[in-house]
Amino acid sequence: MIKKIVSLAGLSFLLSTAHAADATYYFGVKVADMNADISGYDAGTSQSYEYDNVSAAGLVIGYRVDRELSLEGEITTSLGSGDISSTGAATQNEWDVTTFAIHGVYKSRGITHVRLKAGLTYAMIDQPDALKNNTWAPDENAASFSYGIGLGFETGTDKELVIEWTRISDELSILGVGINF
Repeated sequence: MIKKIVSLAGLSFLLSTAHAADATYYFGVKVADMNADISGYDAGTSQSYEYDNVSAAGLVIGYRVDRELSLEGEITTSLGSGDISSTGAATQNEWDVTTFAIHGVYKSRGITHVRLKAGLTYAMIDQPDALKNNTWAPDENAASFSYGIGLGFETGTDKELVIEWTRISDELSILGVGINF
């Protein structure tokens, strides 16, 4: 619950700064699939675990340094809890994630263009206490170098449709579709 409140406060801050009169600022929305490449075996319970993907939504605020370079801040949060599949478990475990990122973005010229980005992402993963101490379990609150690639499509005056993949950590990546205004 606290994670959702922090996320909403951050989103409110981003949106309040996005309405600057200067056209060098932009904001966007996205929907995404958080791909969790997380699995492991708990010797104490003799069970294998695998984290399923989770749907997410996000907000982006950007600052155009020039035609090809931008700085983007992004908040993405899961829309619901993802399942943690386990062998022989009597209870169903769930997880969710919220990420805060800042990336430098290169955008090639053209109506259809390539987007490359790199930066830092802070991920907050909420998972069952019983799984947290396993060596294979993801860090709950961790910052990591992140990078991504995508395609952008200019759809009109100051609008861009974006399809991109971002690698957050060894365990987590995002495939998303969004629009920047």
